[in-house]
Amino acid sequence: MTYLVNLLTARATGLATDDAEFEVLRQELLSDSNLSSMLPGWLRQHRNLDSFWGFIQPKFKTYAERRTFLSEQFTPLLDALEFGQPTHQPSSQAHSQNFTPVPP
Repeated sequence: MTYLVNLLTARATGLATDDAEFEVLRQELLSDSNLSSMLPGWLRQHRNLDSFWGFIQPKFKTYAERRTFLSEQFTPLLDALEFGQPTHQPSSQAHSQNFTPVPP
């Protein structure tokens, strides 16, 4: 999961990324019934990093805003995986940033 977030962050901040690795990780996570419902809905919509770039680039003008958005989207899930805490929905601000929960 952390590697997927790192790939997304790299792409969102202009760094080189491996699209093939992203696609494999994305598919593995979406195929996991325990995790798929906790992933941001936009991850299901954007099947490769170019599509993700088309989503994040116009939505957030600065790298800092993009990093913050990704952190808000994935920190609850990462915390749950690492510490066994229940997952929390991202803040209402994140909902306004096109967060759509994926139904189980």
